[in-house]
Amino acid sequence: MTRLCPLHLLLIAAAAASASGADEAHVSIAVAEKGLAFAKDVLISEAVRSLTPLRLPGVEKAVRVPFLGGIRVAASNITLFHLDVGDNSTIFPGDSGLLVVASGITANISMHWSYCYDSWLFPIEITDSGTASILVQGMEVGITMVIKNKNGSLALSVSQCGCYVKDLVISLDGGASWFYQGFINAFEDHIKAAVEKAVPENIIEGAGKLDSFLQGLPRTISLDDVAAFNLTFINDPHYGNSSIEFDINGLITSAVAETANLQKHPQLSLACGGASKMLLLSLDEDVFNSALEVHFKSWTTP
Repeated sequence: MTRLCPLHLLLIAAAAASASGADEAHVSIAVAEKGLAFAKDVLISEAVRSLTPLRLPGVEKAVRVPFLGGIRVAASNITLFHLDVGDNSTIFPGDSGLLVVASGITANISMHWSYCYDSWLFPIEITDSGTASILVQGMEVGITMVIKNKNGSLALSVSQCGCYVKDLVISLDGGASWFYQGFINAFEDHIKAAVEKAVPENIIEGAGKLDSFLQGLPRTISLDDVAAFNLTFINDPHYGNSSIEFDINGLITSAVAETANLQKHPQLSLACGGASKMLLLSLDEDVFNSALEVHFKSWTTP
């Protein structure tokens, strides 16, 4: 008959306690206001990087004047190549999602323009062309992101996304540009609409890539040859007035049992200076009990 010392009995009791809560949350991670602001800045930086350069659709307009002929004006190679968000951005945790608003954005767009005039009075066409620089002023972008628990991983989706452009300043270069400025200004509404359509589409596409990244994160991390940390998310995130809280399983499991499920995943490396009070971590005693259980089994297994 095998005799168990008091330490063994204590470890067995701890193992039983941790096993009973395997499907519950044992670690809570609260992202505080500073953490949300840092995450917002990272998201905006990534959005700017993915949006530049952004090719916009071209446009052509033609007018036929009786007895005089026809005029065709076209804009092509319209490219948004620079965005400046500045410091006018905020993030608001809502009842079921995160709202990020960036206002006062300026942007720079380049394009090629061409002009053609033909008339039955003259046997030749009059053509001209050049480039143009466009300054976008007072642009505002808002996005509402919803984060949910999907089979133990985080799933991110965009419920709303919009863009508004207040004003454009179009400056023509080349040719007799001073003469055609009035014609090119007719493209202002088209360029505004193109920006307001393309920016949200690209942001939503980028959010889809972030969702794939989040769902591809490993659910366990090996701590050593014996133990692994269970990163399975429990329930949906909890949104506060200025924070968001995530619950994870957090128990220590056997690394031998989990090794077969681990895969290589992309790494997200973020440098964060002065990160005080960005994250608040809460662990219950079952985390420590599960660590005792795993190591006790490794000690007692031949």
